[in-house]
Amino acid sequence: MNHPLKILIAEDDADDIELFEGAMKEIYPDIQLTGFENGQTFLSYLSNGHVPSPDLIFLDINMPMIDGKTCLKELRNNIQFHRIPIIMITTSANKEDIMDTFYAGASRYITKPPYFNDLVNMFSQIFDQADQGKLFKADLLNFVMKPTVINAGNGGQYPRTA
Repeated sequence: MNHPLKILIAEDDADDIELFEGAMKEIYPDIQLTGFENGQTFLSYLSNGHVPSPDLIFLDINMPMIDGKTCLKELRNNIQFHRIPIIMITTSANKEDIMDTFYAGASRYITKPPYFNDLVNMFSQIFDQADQGKLFKADLLNFVMKPTVINAGNGGQYPRTA
């Protein structure tokens, strides 16, 4: 990126916002992240005409007051945000959530990984796709991003930690 990335994130867990910022700064140390703990404050912030457009937006699906799906629909109905990639972040692998956000115009759907290194890897993929202009609309097969799972050899599955 030629300029510091401007990222907005609406996520009701302040610890997750801090964790996401740390993972993003592993990739882009000068990232500018602004966090919001609910959808209502997020949309109020964006309704201020003096706010510069972000490079990326991350929305948690399950938030108080206004949820991430509603925020996504509001943003996609506003021409100012048509070309900004919007990535849904959640702990849910609910197929209905996936399909709803896909058809509402989300760019990606991320299941929050359990390990910091996996989070860094996911953000690295997202930023690479953004740099290449490939983040706007994925086909359904590339829409969902989950932590990579490797076979531990004993028949169990464990999230990759490296």
